[in-house]
Amino acid sequence: MKVTGAVDLDGGSFTFNETGSDVDLRLEGDDLENMFVLDASEDMIGIGTASPAGGRMEINQTVTDGAIACLALDQDDDDKQFIYFDGTTAADSTKNVSTSTATDGTKNGAILVNVNGIGACWIRVYTSAV
Repeated sequence: MKVTGAVDLDGGSFTFNETGSDVDLRLEGDDLENMFVLDASEDMIGIGTASPAGGRMEINQTVTDGAIACLALDQDDDDKQFIYFDGTTAADSTKNVSTSTATDGTKNGAILVNVNGIGACWIRVYTSAV
């Protein structure tokens, strides 16, 4: 079936692939062929990629000359955390979230972030939380 006009789903709910079949979903943008991809066989979502493989959701910035961030987060709820990581904590590297503030591990590099329009803010990346 091909729908060429507008589709209005006003009210109620919409479930895609209720039976859990190997049925993919792909949405295109004006210039981006794989704007949003649901890869059913891999249970993964891709933005900017037809074959997400980097995690449950992968964002691939395919434009190299557009001066656009790969991901922008905007939190308007001032009294809530900006990013929330939920996992099992430990004071060392034995769990997926560490409470260690030590910096004597081997630094692999840093990630450039922009906070409130101020560039050149860096998050340091260490091999372990010691």
